[in-house]
Amino acid sequence: MFYPATQIHIVVEKFLQPQVEQILRDHKVTGYSVFAGGGRGSHGVHLVDSASLIREFTIVKIETVVGKRDRAEAIAEEIEREVFEFNEGVLWLSQVEILRQSKFNNAD
Repeated sequence: MFYPATQIHIVVEKFLQPQVEQILRDHKVTGYSVFAGGGRGSHGVHLVDSASLIREFTIVKIETVVGKRDRAEAIAEEIEREVFEFNEGVLWLSQVEILRQSKFNNAD
């Protein structure tokens, strides 16, 4: 059986990753994944597999799943307030269906 949940997708420069991860831990998120990022946006092109002189300015995508939408929105609002106020980034939420509901409701 599948259960509804909300996935949080966050794209930021690598130097912001520790700050985002701390917010996730503060909200008792039990797990997340980090992927190397690349693409084109309003601030230019980020090549995913090119050598970077300053590694901290490469981008990463951080994803996690939480059981309840209001919890995901609270996390998103804190990231907007604490990370995006002075830095670039993108965040969106997706409705997903999960197996093993107990893995995603630890702090719900």
